[in-house]
Amino acid sequence: MPSNELNSPLLNYEQLLMTENIKKEKRNFYMGPVIFMDKQLKRLREAPVHTVISPERFQISIDLSIFEPEDIQLLLSKGQLVVLAEREVRINESSVVVRHFRRKISIPEDVVTDAVATQINSFGILTMTVLRRARAKAYKLI
Repeated sequence: MPSNELNSPLLNYEQLLMTENIKKEKRNFYMGPVIFMDKQLKRLREAPVHTVISPERFQISIDLSIFEPEDIQLLLSKGQLVVLAEREVRINESSVVVRHFRRKISIPEDVVTDAVATQINSFGILTMTVLRRARAKAYKLI
């Protein structure tokens, strides 16, 4: 009786492996950029906001390196700074992934909202400096 290679358990296992590998490659082709972006966003979510508070100024620094400067908005209102960033990344002709970042930061109420300086360095670190109003001294020198 001749052996039938199509019904061989070894061949079926090899076909199964090939099918699984094709599925995995196809999934990686589409999901690879998304997974990479998720890792970047996770790093960004866990990035600390460095704050410097002195009598003359209030300064924050935050890592926004995965965004372009034109993607970033700063909203300054009494007692709060909101940092917004959004960027669309095209994966292929039919797929787009949107990166979105939002962070609210409490700020001192005595800041001068007309005197704000912002800067993004070459590493993508956003630094914002706001001047504070002069305070009357709480003590008198005798």
